[in-house]
Amino acid sequence: MKTILLSAIVIALYIVPTQTVGQDSMSPNKFIDLLLKDDHSLAVRVPGWVVRSTGRIAAIDLEGDEKKIVKELSKSIKRIRAIVNTKPPSELGDNLLALYNYFGNNAYDEYVQVRSEGNNVSLWAQQKKDNIKNIVLIVHSDEDDSVVINMKTKISIDKLKSMNFFKEMQKI
Repeated sequence: MKTILLSAIVIALYIVPTQTVGQDSMSPNKFIDLLLKDDHSLAVRVPGWVVRSTGRIAAIDLEGDEKKIVKELSKSIKRIRAIVNTKPPSELGDNLLALYNYFGNNAYDEYVQVRSEGNNVSLWAQQKKDNIKNIVLIVHSDEDDSVVINMKTKISIDKLKSMNFFKEMQKI
């Protein structure tokens, strides 16, 4: 009797589907890979050395605090991966839900969320200790273009606080 009961339990474990933690989640890179399979998508990957070089070139025309900010931020970016999709696939909503589940399971914080005229913009960041490790910017609508930018970074929170972003914005 014990053998039959044990056999039934083992068989039930193999037959009944189990759900693992994170099964309904998708990393930003997997999300970009999935969208890239669509004919209406274009993606680019920019290595950190290109970002740093571009930051140095851009800083030539800048002065004072702007120059320091651009140089410091460009040094802190390890890699950028971006995708533009001109026509959203039908499963975009489900994939976005899986992406948001990934953010929740992996200690990402939503820093900004804006909804306006059918467009949704959200900025997510993953912070470890005193550094921002990953930043993901998502811009999408149900009918129009969508953009996802995934940045691997090593931005120090203390350096961000010391930069005078708002003072620079007031000059514009």
